[in-house]
Amino acid sequence: MVGAGIAGLGAARALHELGYDVVVVEARERLGGRIWTVDRIDYGAHWIHGTEGNPITHLARTFELPTLFVGGDSTYTGGWQHLDFRASGATILDDNAKRQSILAADELLERLDQWRERLGEQGGVSVAEAVRAVQAANPQWNDDQRRHMAWHVELWSREDCAAGPDLLSARYWDDGYELYGDGDSIFWNGYQSLIDRLAEGLDIRLGCPVTHVIHGDPGGGVRLQTGRGELSADTVLVTLPLGVLQADAVSFDPPLPAARIEATGRLGVGTLAKLAYEFDEVFWPRNQYAFGMAEDPATHPTMIINLWSSHRSPCLVLLAGGSLGREIERMPEPDAHAWGMAMLRECFGNGVPEPRRRHRTSWSVDPYARGAYTFIAADAKPTDIRTLQEPLGDRVFFAGEATSAEHWGTVHGAYLSGLREAARISGVRSIMPPKTVTESRRWRLRMRRAERFFNLRASDLDCDQWSDRLELLRSSEVFGVLATEDLSLLAPLMEARSLADGELLFHQGEQAHDAFVVASGQLRVFDPHNESTIAHLGAGKVIGEYGMFVEHRRTFSARAKGPVRLWAISYPVLYRFLLAYPESVFSLMRQTVLRLLDAIERSTIPEGVAMSDAATTLQRATNPLGCTRSLDQGIAASGSSFNS
Repeated sequence: MVGAGIAGLGAARALHELGYDVVVVEARERLGGRIWTVDRIDYGAHWIHGTEGNPITHLARTFELPTLFVGGDSTYTGGWQHLDFRASGATILDDNAKRQSILAADELLERLDQWRERLGEQGGVSVAEAVRAVQAANPQWNDDQRRHMAWHVELWSREDCAAGPDLLSARYWDDGYELYGDGDSIFWNGYQSLIDRLAEGLDIRLGCPVTHVIHGDPGGGVRLQTGRGELSADTVLVTLPLGVLQADAVSFDPPLPAARIEATGRLGVGTLAKLAYEFDEVFWPRNQYAFGMAEDPATHPTMIINLWSSHRSPCLVLLAGGSLGREIERMPEPDAHAWGMAMLRECFGNGVPEPRRRHRTSWSVDPYARGAYTFIAADAKPTDIRTLQEPLGDRVFFAGEATSAEHWGTVHGAYLSGLREAARISGVRSIMPPKTVTESRRWRLRMRRAERFFNLRASDLDCDQWSDRLELLRSSEVFGVLATEDLSLLAPLMEARSLADGELLFHQGEQAHDAFVVASGQLRVFDPHNESTIAHLGAGKVIGEYGMFVEHRRTFSARAKGPVRLWAISYPVLYRFLLAYPESVFSLMRQTVLRLLDAIERSTIPEGVAMSDAATTLQRATNPLGCTRSLDQGIAASGSSFNS
């Protein structure tokens, strides 16, 4: 094994327990690679991301290592709702301001998702470029909203992905990335406690850097040239960090394949710098886990972690990723700590005392790391990670977080990659832990946005309004098929509309944006070319629901016959609902398709509705979530059996 990080140690332990003679060589004079704990402060990996189902959680329980659940989600350490924004020793964002901040971020991310869907498979665009394009297309966003958006973009692209928006791929940054159960945990004694237990009983040679891997000898086997002489083996598992491979710090003979070299070069290696300060006593809120700084994120950390809350250590840790992190790690140490203390005083007031001890990470300048962890750069794709998984024949194998196509940038991704290669080398598939059902990161972020959106809309309704909308939906031939609990969530998402006698609801040829439920009165659906009536729709009838699934413009016109009250449900809003409650998709699709089939059977598809549209609706019934690719532009609809 080349490397005594968690990938190498996990693989070595698994093969050792199968009876293999395993030697681990490590360039450093310590174990762990990018896991390193000093005085219970994790310089590198810190959290078990997604506690339940995570194989690291299983290891911690197996070794009886104490952990502490700290909550949070895949983006906001400790959870957004628990984050405290401070300046000059006081909270600076109240609950309403925090709500406006996250809603601004949600709106931006919704637009970015729509932009990404229109982009298709095209790559080469950074998050920063995509944000500029989306903001230019939405001039209604004010300066405060854009300021909030900038903070959130920096948080997830820089502190979470370690890249920064200028380098991270807008199309692929989270493509295929999977998450375990919600909430993070930490090791009470630091991540190093896990490394020490994994290493027990293994033959590990520290201070033994590998310079050459020779794998083309006619007689077979592999030779490693190291700083302590040459080693021979039947096979070798290389777990070098991506940054080390990019720097060609280790040569391969024969050379690595061109496709592998190109994939290695396209992927990004991020930076997440930490500045930690130990004090004699706690002068900040003792049980507040994470503090936010709502200042210019280009020059400030977004997060400060309170280790008293988790470790009962009077220590504050500043996080700074991306270009800011690289700058901090390259500064002269006194300058870096002066910057860090200035940040603490901005956050907690000028009375912040001098610490008794300071810590600074240096992963980006460490020759055996050359960065924190992998990210999908603007010109890269997740398929590049799969390329890095491929062995060189049956002699040279590769593991590490940069080879984990579902969990890159994580400890559990690195650990599972080591087990993957141990299983490949030995042919024993049972080395891999049982598959745990995970969520895609993109899906979970959408769910969090949907939850916040539903809660916001629901808070604006009184009980009578809720009840009236619920009864109307129950009586609807389209939405009435949904479960009552789903309808109670859909009810607050509707917007009231009123039409006077003779007023148009929409005209033929218009872009469709909404479905409508008639609350009272009657709509006349007609062909504007000859004024012939197609249908009359009364209370409970729905018009425009096909637009959720078929994209074109309104086929006919609809006008109020007497005063009419309606409830409008925009396609983007309905899309959020269907994403959050996918069981409703199938009920709604079944009803919509049955009505369409009935219309076809009775030959009542009106002239002007292409049969190809009907066929498209039927075809997409098996993939309803995939057919809303231009929701921001509105999707055309054929409402009831007659019109869209």
